[in-house]
Amino acid sequence: MGLRPKLIIPLAALGLVRPLLSIFEVYERFEGPWDSVLVTAVIAAIWVGVVALRRVPSPFATLVAVSGLYGVFAIVLQRVVATFFVDSAPASLPMVAMVSIIVTNLIWGAVLGLVALAIRRGFNRDTPAAH
Repeated sequence: MGLRPKLIIPLAALGLVRPLLSIFEVYERFEGPWDSVLVTAVIAAIWVGVVALRRVPSPFATLVAVSGLYGVFAIVLQRVVATFFVDSAPASLPMVAMVSIIVTNLIWGAVLGLVALAIRRGFNRDTPAAH
């Protein structure tokens, strides 16, 4: 498949910007729900851009792996925050919630992988063939 852990891990970690902004209540300083949507869109654009422009061998599988790993990182982050920083929060999520987080992120990664493939195909059409 050609998956590159040195690319997947940092991209997945970059996704943690979104929950960290929530933990530090940055979104609450602005009005409306669009702040987290905007952050999500920027992270997605970075993921797709890096994978498409670096011509990663398996953009679909790479972005599925990135977003799935991000889901795992987000669960671990929630557990760490709940355990060490919040007195009243439960230390763990129910198994159903954890599975839901990972599955949702795998689907999101598949969508982004298809976008990266489409972008790559668009670039390949615009690139003149070598003679």
